Amino acid sequence: MSNSAELLKGKKVVVIGGSSGIGFSVAAAALANGATVVISSSSDVRVASAVSRLGGDAGKSVSGSAVDVRDESKLFAFLDNVGVFDHLVWTAGENLALGYPDVDLSQLKGAFDIVFWAVAAAAKHIYEKKLIPAGGSITLTTGIVHQRPGKGWSVIAGRAGALVSFTRGLAVDLAPIRVNIISPGYVNTDVWAGMDPAAKEAMFKSISEKLLIKHIASPDEIAEAYIFAMKCSYFTGQMIDVDGGALLV
Repeated sequence: MSNSAELLKGKKVVVIGGSSGIGFSVAAAALANGATVVISSSSDVRVASAVSRLGGDAGKSVSGSAVDVRDESKLFAFLDNVGVFDHLVWTAGENLALGYPDVDLSQLKGAFDIVFWAVAAAAKHIYEKKLIPAGGSITLTTGIVHQRPGKGWSVIAGRAGALVSFTRGLAVDLAPIRVNIISPGYVNTDVWAGMDPAAKEAMFKSISEKLLIKHIASPDEIAEAYIFAMKCSYFTGQMIDVDGGALLV
């Protein structure tokens, strides 16, 4: 019988979006489980800072580089440079495209570029180049908005729902590579950085009071779902809601 604590030991994990938020926490958790980790984001500065923070403990193997995943040639070069690896985690995404129908559609049309089309390109390249071996995995990221959209969130909800269906299709098309998706609820990350601090605090307080688990999630809490998805070799084509009970209230 395998020891679950050893299932990521010696594995290579690539985290797209690993310089901050949930991606950073996934990278840290993978390292804690004995994996070698490669991170990327769009910023050289953020990648360098994240690698420095992640590699602070002796014996941890982490590297990274900046890549604009919307540019297929750069994305493919990054993946080819990494070489064969075991698990891909994708947490990168655009800023929230909100306000439909009261905004010009030109402001919303990029909402699928990073979280959908770039994922499609990466998965195709990985499959064609055999970069992830049988039994390895790809874990994507959506959000509970596709199950409970707020006012003005139509485009984001549509994107989130598309990703869930895409995950199931990829699990069929890429098998025996496993493909799953994590659906976080409210998480305290930089995605809210554009909000007025007082408004953010008030919103988080209001949401926390309604949740069954009376707090907004930290990225570290959400990261554990990604670790499970990587470790469980009989898990594919599935979504995990990690929402503090938000869908029940």
